[in-house]
Amino acid sequence: MCERVCPDCLRVRPIRDRRTRELQTLFGTVRVAGPRIKLCSCVDSGPFYDVSFSPLSDLLPDRCTPELRQLQAELGARHSFREAGRLLAALLPCSPPNHASVGAHIRAAHGYQTRHLDVTVGKVEAAGRQSRRFALAPLGTERPLSYIRAALAGQGWRPNVPVTVISDGETALPELVRRTTGADVTHILDWWHISMRVRHAEQTLQGVYALNPAHQAGLDIVSYRLSRIRPLLWNGYHDEARRELFGLQHLASEAIYLNGESLNAPVTRFIGHCDDLRSYLANNEAALINYGSRYRADRPVSTSRAEGWVDEIANARMAKRRRMRWSPRGAHRVAIVRVAVLDGRLTNQQPWQKAA
Repeated sequence: MCERVCPDCLRVRPIRDRRTRELQTLFGTVRVAGPRIKLCSCVDSGPFYDVSFSPLSDLLPDRCTPELRQLQAELGARHSFREAGRLLAALLPCSPPNHASVGAHIRAAHGYQTRHLDVTVGKVEAAGRQSRRFALAPLGTERPLSYIRAALAGQGWRPNVPVTVISDGETALPELVRRTTGADVTHILDWWHISMRVRHAEQTLQGVYALNPAHQAGLDIVSYRLSRIRPLLWNGYHDEARRELFGLQHLASEAIYLNGESLNAPVTRFIGHCDDLRSYLANNEAALINYGSRYRADRPVSTSRAEGWVDEIANARMAKRRRMRWSPRGAHRVAIVRVAVLDGRLTNQQPWQKAA
């Protein structure tokens, strides 16, 4: 492979180890070679830098081909996530995709060919105006875009006015707003979800320390480099943060070699969290920004408040500890009525009639 040729001295770099990786494609799961290559001796790497790299991981960090990822994104934008997963499982030999969204899953009534219904929740904010919520059950209305359009118009939006969408990385919400406005939107990856993924890695590393390993010098380096991830991401150094995460995976694996198999399970979990975060950042590279600069400008960088609106609008009435089952239309009407009540917009005219 051409990656083995050192770009500085043009010598062939040695293979550190050979392993295989499972790769998701349109034609099923395949196993491919994924060797790690040592850095050339002409590079003075030093003790705090990576000594090897994997070309396959750099090329396909989420272990999924671009064609499959594009199909998943398109189906997720056109259908409910559960339905998109069923379509992929029925038509393709690949595994169904994972998903996350700002929404709630409620129990569906019998006879609707689904166990749960999705309720989408959001909030529209504009300078100098009181924020406005919106909620809808996509399967319960023939015109889902009209409710988002009404929420945008209520905040003073007009055609050709730019719109910014903050989401957890799921492409369906930006695509829904893009279809509503008829123009491109600025998509920002939610800071809260990024920070929580960093927190998962930090907690797992604390679990490694809790085992009191005899050789902790390497772990101290890992802890120091992990502490840099959040500031790097906050201040817009996303490429450097990804390189740090890549190096952490290899440095952490040395702890197993030095301390024995007793650290294998917790260190493997830590490496998995680092790999998940690195893939998450790579998949949403276009939506990463300088969060510190935006925050200092008093502009939102997180949907953490929207996570609370899910409980406030949907879960409190239709989901948690509720044993009721809902038709799509019934869930949709309850959701938009609750939004109108919470926003103080409930009038004698039915909200769904007004939005339609």
